[in-house]
Amino acid sequence: MLLYAVIRAEAESPALVGVCGGGLETHRDAEVALVAEACDRPPENSRPMALRYYEIVDQLSRSVSALPIRFPTTVGGRDDVIRELARRAPQWRRRLDELDGLAEMVLRASWPGAAATPESGHPSGSAYLRHRAALVHTAEQTAGQLERRARLVCRDVRRLSATQGVRLACLLPRTAELELRRVLNEWQQDEVGREVTLGGPWPPFSFVDVQETAYR
Repeated sequence: MLLYAVIRAEAESPALVGVCGGGLETHRDAEVALVAEACDRPPENSRPMALRYYEIVDQLSRSVSALPIRFPTTVGGRDDVIRELARRAPQWRRRLDELDGLAEMVLRASWPGAAATPESGHPSGSAYLRHRAALVHTAEQTAGQLERRARLVCRDVRRLSATQGVRLACLLPRTAELELRRVLNEWQQDEVGREVTLGGPWPPFSFVDVQETAYR
């Protein structure tokens, strides 16, 4: 069974087709329910499959409050789904209540020199290391600036890995998106060449604690 999300026990989930081609099933406990799909074999852990999976969770979350589960989390069968519900229901219900009405938006920021290379075409090892250290220092400073601004609006902010620039996951009420954009636009306008974009809103994938979803 491939697990998708936890919802409230009383919630009615929409009829959706999963990544394995089967209909999603809702298994209920007194407090929460698990949305899952019966698969003949574990789905391929690939980017296209993961993107399709997250699209389905996003569709689900637009109808009901949902606690997303990391792809590809599986259990052996329907009996195992029931056991997981019995074991984790109180913890899941608390987190559902905490995240109710909140969504995740991902901030991506860049600035002049964020991806610059050393002036010399063939820098020495020490010059390259100094250059990398300067980039890391600037990225840390910028991430701190953006995090402080985002926290004026957001309930929580977490840093994400980035090959260039800065990425932050922002947890906020769905009604606060315009206010977050305004705050970030002020940062962008403080210096020529700065750019900031927001993706989402999505289910709060980055704000589900690891211990809540990491079993397989």
